Amino acid sequence: MGHDVLVGNSGLASDRAGIDWLQRYLGPEGYRIHEVPLTSKWLHLDCIFAVVRRGLCICNTSGLKHGLPSILNDWEVIAATPEEAHALGCNTMCLEENVVLMAQEHIRLIAELEKRQATVVTGFRTDIASQWGGGIRCASHPLLRDE
Repeated sequence: MGHDVLVGNSGLASDRAGIDWLQRYLGPEGYRIHEVPLTSKWLHLDCIFAVVRRGLCICNTSGLKHGLPSILNDWEVIAATPEEAHALGCNTMCLEENVVLMAQEHIRLIAELEKRQATVVTGFRTDIASQWGGGIRCASHPLLRDE
């Protein structure tokens, strides 16, 4: 979202101290960090929310304590059910604006994206791995970081 970064805070895997650190780290580069309070059922924002392109997102809004952040007021939201979110249907990877990598088992969400002219790249499953809490974004993160 350009220089706007949304960070979920459930108090489980993310907290205010992490958000403050991110603001100190990225703020000098012109980034704006927006805290998104989550219910205690969710570890991370990417479990319930994904940006597809400016103005379009997927979200299970029942996982948001205070609803969508005001920065998204005029966005179209593809509503994901809690069941779809727990199966990590919102845990996608945006390869570029309007091109989304998504596990093929999320049939309804894929159809909703395609109705809105988004390109959805599938051909793989994550349903077994997601039972342990990992989706496509999780599988793409580095195992070792320099800092």
